[in-house]
Amino acid sequence: MHDSTAVSSKKINLISSEGEVFEVDYDVAVMSKVVEYAIETNSAGDIGSISLSLVNSKMLSKVIEYCKKRSSTQMSEVKLLSISLTLSMYLHGLGLPPPSSNVLT
Repeated sequence: MHDSTAVSSKKINLISSEGEVFEVDYDVAVMSKVVEYAIETNSAGDIGSISLSLVNSKMLSKVIEYCKKRSSTQMSEVKLLSISLTLSMYLHGLGLPPPSSNVLT
């Protein structure tokens, strides 16, 4: 697991499949289980930049926007997990349609 106390004010660069870089607060980024998993499994050990080669810029910007919007409010782990699982299943081609914009509001 990540140690949010050690990196709470740190920034992280999330890189979309098109190469667009999004600078985000670490705590906001790890609200997404997909990003958290990418950080945890990063063999290089450098969490300054994380490449999300299966996530396009449009989807990544929506996920970041959603996480920023919710970062100041408490959400249940179940809801966050549900959103992350839906995104993960979509990204891995399990036949689910992309999450609708109303899921991110």
